Amino acid sequence: MKKLAFSLIFIILFTILLAGFPETLALHIAILFQWNLAAVGVMVLIQEILMLFFILYLLKRANLHSIFKRKKIHKRDIVAFLALLFIFFLLADIRKDLVQYMARTTMNAKLYSKVGIWSGGKIFDICSILITVLISPIIEELFYRGYVMSRFFTNSNHYLDILLSASLFTLGHMILLQRDWVNLSFYFLSGLALSLFYRYSQNIRLQILFHVSWNLYTFIASIWYILYNWIYFHFFF
Repeated sequence: MKKLAFSLIFIILFTILLAGFPETLALHIAILFQWNLAAVGVMVLIQEILMLFFILYLLKRANLHSIFKRKKIHKRDIVAFLALLFIFFLLADIRKDLVQYMARTTMNAKLYSKVGIWSGGKIFDICSILITVLISPIIEELFYRGYVMSRFFTNSNHYLDILLSASLFTLGHMILLQRDWVNLSFYFLSGLALSLFYRYSQNIRLQILFHVSWNLYTFIASIWYILYNWIYFHFFF
């Protein structure tokens, strides 16, 4: 019981570190040395890569190599994948309708405003895309699903593994976000859906594929939204 308590404290602290440390540290260093956004992006990218290697080390130490084994994808996995996609579209649509009536900000907004007076935006954008679309989804799935669900309450009859994974996933996303019930509900329900999917499929590759694909979709959708509004207001308004 004592060992379990220490392990739970570790994963909670690591979740907080994983979510809040890289970006906050990079911003403080950039402000201290008057570096630009490009430096922030590169520093965060390097830290995220180091975090990824550390998670791979945790998996190796816990002897969880088996999660990387290639598994055959069955029809039921495809159906579950599509069901998960539908759930995410539904949650995202509800969240979008609710968030538009609320003030949106992040915990590091003031720090970004201080660094934003210098140049380097393009490199920062490239690093942000790599982190958001590729590295972060891999890190999150390997840690919240691959490590946590394989180490704690594995296949619990009371779904404690799913609840723990979803709770940590929510905590990780709420560290730097505006803390309100909309974001809290969205990330907890998203975490539940992802954790249920992993428990059902036991396929970390398929899990990562979904998360990367979803983040890529949201990124492209946001770019299209900006582009659409620019075209509309410049040519048709």
